[in-house]
Amino acid sequence: TNEEDKTQILSSSIKTYHKAKKIIASQGYSEVVTWSFMDGNKAKVLFNDFIILQNPISSDLNTMRPSTIPNLLEAINQNKSRMYTRAKIFEVGPNFSKSLPEQQENVATAVAYGSSDEQNWLSNKKNIDVFSIKADLFAILANLNVPIDNLLYEKLEGQIYHPGKSSSLRLGKNKIANFGELHPILLKTMNVDFKVFGFEIYLENISQFQENKPSSKGGFANNPY
Repeated sequence: TNEEDKTQILSSSIKTYHKAKKIIASQGYSEVVTWSFMDGNKAKVLFNDFIILQNPISSDLNTMRPSTIPNLLEAINQNKSRMYTRAKIFEVGPNFSKSLPEQQENVATAVAYGSSDEQNWLSNKKNIDVFSIKADLFAILANLNVPIDNLLYEKLEGQIYHPGKSSSLRLGKNKIANFGELHPILLKTMNVDFKVFGFEIYLENISQFQENKPSSKGGFANNPY
C-alpha cells in the first residue's frame, strides 16, 4: 500500500541520516548544528533560488538556507580561536529551495581546511586540498554502499564551489554529491580569508543503497588516495 511505501521510505531515510553521521564522524569530522536560516543579503549574492521568511526571528536570519556551507563557514568564524590552524566540521540536515519537490532535501555537508592532521612534532604539515577532501568523500560514500566506480563527474556552476576545482557526482539522473574547493566569492561574502574545501551528500539519493550488504570496498576507507 501507499502508506507502507511511505513508512518504508521514512525508515530508510532515518537509517541513512544516522548512518551518514556516524561514518562522517569516523573520518575525523566534528558535528555542528546551525540554524536552518541564513542572512538574506548573503543569500542574494550566492543563490538564485531561495525562500524568504515572512516573520523571521531576526533580520540576519530571514532566508531558509539553500545550502548548509555558508552556515558552516559562519561557525568557523565564530570559533576562530579554537579552529585557528585546522578544522573538519559537518552537519546533516535540510536545505531549502523553491524548485525542490517538497521545497527541501536532506543533505550531509562538510567543510575542512588547514593542516590535514593534528599539529604535533611528527606532523608533516600537509594541508587539506581537493585530493584529500575527495578521498574523505569517497571513503564515506564507499561505507554508505554507494557504487563509487560508477559515479559520473559533472562540472559545477554557481558561487559555492570553485568552478575549476570541484565536481558534482551523479549516478544516472541522481545527484549523489558535490565536492571541491569553495568559491572565492563565497569565502569573501562569509569573511573567510583562507582556502576552504567541502562536500555535500544528497542523502535521499543514496538511501536505496542502505538496505544492501556492506560494500566490498571496506578497505578503501583506510586508503588515502
